[in-house]
Amino acid sequence: MHGCKCLVNWQTVCHPKSQGGLGVMNLEAMNTDLQVRWAWSLRTEEKKAWCSLAGPEEDRTRHIFNAAANVVVGNGERVFFWTDKWLNGRTIEEVAPDIFNIIHPFTKAKKMVAQAIPNNSWIHDIKKPINVGMFLQVLKIWKAVNPIDEQSEEEGR
Repeated sequence: MHGCKCLVNWQTVCHPKSQGGLGVMNLEAMNTDLQVRWAWSLRTEEKKAWCSLAGPEEDRTRHIFNAAANVVVGNGERVFFWTDKWLNGRTIEEVAPDIFNIIHPFTKAKKMVAQAIPNNSWIHDIKKPINVGMFLQVLKIWKAVNPIDEQSEEEGR
């Protein structure tokens, strides 16, 4: 059907019949809903076989999830290092956006806090050369991930 003009816009079509629409499901909204639910399931359900199928989340999904979820690190096995809001209520993307942008998408999707913190292994995820500004962002992450114990610093003086 080429050349036809739609008489009703898509938003109206997606409204329930009781509100004057046709009751057609808004597939874009449903897709976003399911992606956010998948993100929640990855972090809350016990290890399931399908968890290994998870790939990188879309930016929109990640931002909606981070706005809605409150992350408690615990042992770090269910908190994603690069994408979750675990660093003093912020994501690595907020703390160090240039560093976040050079991390491989599958590393962002798989690396948990429990894997990244020991021996500062998150440093090895930075594969590309970095400039001075990016190095300063690495230091911001380092400082947030490895807080200095003020008492032991004072004892060392």
